[in-house]
Amino acid sequence: MENDPRIGKIISHYKITGILGGGGMGVVYKAEDINLKRTVALKFLALNLISNEQTKTRFKIEARAASALDHPRVGTIYQIGETDQGEMYIAMAYYEGDTLKDRIDQKKIPEKQAIKYTTQIASGLAAAHEQGIVHRDVKPANIIITKDGFVKILDFGLAKLDDSTRITTEGTSMGTPAYMSPEQAKGHEADNRSDIWSLGVILYEMLTGELPFLGADSMSLMFNIVNTPLRPLNEIHTDLKPGYQKIIDKALAKKKEDRYANLEEMIQDLKSIEQPSRPVADDTDTVILEPDYKETRIIPEKKSTPKKAPAPRPKRKSKARIFIPVLLMLGVLGFVLFKMQSGPAGFLEITSDPPGASIQLNEQLIAGKTPIIIGPLEAGNYKVNLSLNGHQSMEKEFKVGINDTIAHEFGLPPAELMATFIIKSTPAGAAIFVDGKPTGKVTPTSVNSIEPGEHEVELRLAGYTNTLKTLYAEAGDNKPWSASLEKQVAIAAKPDIKKPKQKIQKRASLLVESNPSDADIYLNQRNSGKKTPHRFEGLLPNTYRIDLSLAGYKDKKQQVTLSSGQDKEIKPILKQKEKGKITLQAFDGLTMKFPNIYVDGKLYGQTPKTIELLEGEYIVEAKLFDYDNQKKKITVKGGQKETVKFTFKK
Repeated sequence: MENDPRIGKIISHYKITGILGGGGMGVVYKAEDINLKRTVALKFLALNLISNEQTKTRFKIEARAASALDHPRVGTIYQIGETDQGEMYIAMAYYEGDTLKDRIDQKKIPEKQAIKYTTQIASGLAAAHEQGIVHRDVKPANIIITKDGFVKILDFGLAKLDDSTRITTEGTSMGTPAYMSPEQAKGHEADNRSDIWSLGVILYEMLTGELPFLGADSMSLMFNIVNTPLRPLNEIHTDLKPGYQKIIDKALAKKKEDRYANLEEMIQDLKSIEQPSRPVADDTDTVILEPDYKETRIIPEKKSTPKKAPAPRPKRKSKARIFIPVLLMLGVLGFVLFKMQSGPAGFLEITSDPPGASIQLNEQLIAGKTPIIIGPLEAGNYKVNLSLNGHQSMEKEFKVGINDTIAHEFGLPPAELMATFIIKSTPAGAAIFVDGKPTGKVTPTSVNSIEPGEHEVELRLAGYTNTLKTLYAEAGDNKPWSASLEKQVAIAAKPDIKKPKQKIQKRASLLVESNPSDADIYLNQRNSGKKTPHRFEGLLPNTYRIDLSLAGYKDKKQQVTLSSGQDKEIKPILKQKEKGKITLQAFDGLTMKFPNIYVDGKLYGQTPKTIELLEGEYIVEAKLFDYDNQKKKITVKGGQKETVKFTFKK
C-alpha cells in the first residue's frame, strides 16, 4: 500500500505523505496542508467508482453532511475538491488516537468506560439527527478515541439528508453488515433509529466482547439480524447490572417503531444505571450533550476602550443601499471560506473526580458544572479553576489550538485531607495565632482548613503570658487543645526565646505516566480507577507502591517516595507480553472429537486447533453436544508450544 502512486504528490495545497486506510467508498491518506502547516486526512473516491455519477453524488453528500455539523464529537471537514483527472476528495481533520474497534479488539471495555463512550457517541449522533442527517454506517471503525480520550465520529460517507432525493434504490442495503439494522438489511429506508440500532450493537459488543448476531457470511448474518432473537447479555456476561438488558432490548428491537424514538431517551436510561439518584442540572445557558456533559459555548471577552457615540449621519441616497447587501454577502462568503480552510476553534473537555465542580475560565465564572465541554474557543492560553464544596480547589493552564480538543480530569482531594484544631483556654477569649499568623478567632473555637503536618499555635490574652504549643495535624483530624493561661508576673525582663519552628509537612503530587499510555493504575495495591497519564494530588509524604496494568503488556511495579511539597513524575516503560502456542485436542477415550473451543468466553473454532495467545493464564472450555462441558485453566508461556487434551464423557 505504501507504493501507492499518490504518495508524495501534491493535490491542491495538500502533500500526501502516507496511507491511513480504505474501504468500499474510497481510500484515506495522511497529508500535510502546505499553506496552514497542519496534518490532514484526504479521502479519495475509489478509482473504480469515478465514472459512477450516483456514487459521486453520494460522495458530495458526505461533504455537505459533515460540513453542516459543528459539534465537538463530529470529525471536522475542511474542503471538498476535484483533481485535474476528475478524482474527487475531501480534506478532513486528522486525529491521533485509536479506533474504538482497536480498543474492543484489545480487551473487553469496562462498564464505566463503555457508558462513557456510548454517551459521547450518542451526543454527536443526536446533533446530526437534529439537522436531519443519518450516519447509516455507525461502527467501531468509524469512532476515533483521541490521545486525550475524546470521542470523534468519522465518515458520514453513507449519510442521507432528509430533504434530498434518495440515492439508494429499494432493495439495496448500505452499511457494515454486523452493525446494520433490520431495515437496512432488507434494503429499506433508514432513519435515525437505524443509527440507534448500530449504537446498541456497539454497546452490546463493548459490554460482552461479542456481537449480538453472528453468521458464517454476510447473507447469513443479515438473515440472523432480521429473524434471530437477541442473545441475552447474561448468557455471555453474568456480572452486568440488570438495567443494561432493558436498554439493549429497546435499542435492538427488530421493529424500529419499538426502539428509542431518539438518542436522548437512551442517554437518560444509561444515566439511570450509573447514577440513579443524581439530579439533572437545569442550566438554561447550556446544551446537554450526554447524561453528565454540557456544552458551554464561550469565547473570552476582549478588552476594549469605550468609544464615543458617533455623530448622526445624513441619510444616504438610495444607490448606497445596493452596496449593503453586497457587502453582507461578501462578508458571509469570506467567513464560510475561512471556516472551510481553518476549521472550527478548539474545545476543552473538563471532568473532575468527584463531578459537579464549579468552573472559572480565565477567572470568569461560567455556567454549568463538571463534567463539561467548553467551546468553541479561540486559539490561545486558558486558565481553568475548579471549586467544589468539601474539596480543595484546583487550577491548571491549557494551550488550545485550532481544531484542538483538550481533555483533562482534575482530582479534587476531599476537605477531609485538611485538619481542624479545636482550641479552648482558661480563661476564655484568647486570640489564636497559627504559624505566627492571626486567625481572627478567640477561644473557645475551632480553626478549620489546617494542612497536615506540624504547626505552631499561640494564644494571646492581655494580662496573661502568651502560651505556645506545637500541634501535629493528620489528614481529617480534629485536634483538641485545652490551655490554662498564666497571669503575668512583674519580673526582670528575659530574652524572648521562642522554640524554633519545626518543618511543616506539605502535601505532594505524583504524575504517573507510562509508555504506552492508558494503563490501569493501582495505588498501594488498590485500583485507583485512573489510567495513565494521571496526576494524584494531595498525597501525604510517604512511600507509595505503584502498579500498572495494560492488556498485552507485563504488569509493572514500582515504589515511589514523596517528600514534603514534592511534585514528582514517573514514566515506566511497559514490556509487551510474548505469544505462545496452544494446540487443543479432544477425545472420548477412543476417537477424536470436534467440540467448540472457548478461551475466556470467546469462541475460537473447533478442535483440533492451534492458537496463539499472549503469555498469561486463561480459562479454556470445550463444548460438545450431548456431552458434559470440559473446562481447564491453562498457563501460556511466551515463545513455547504446549498441547492441551480434553476427554469427553457422557
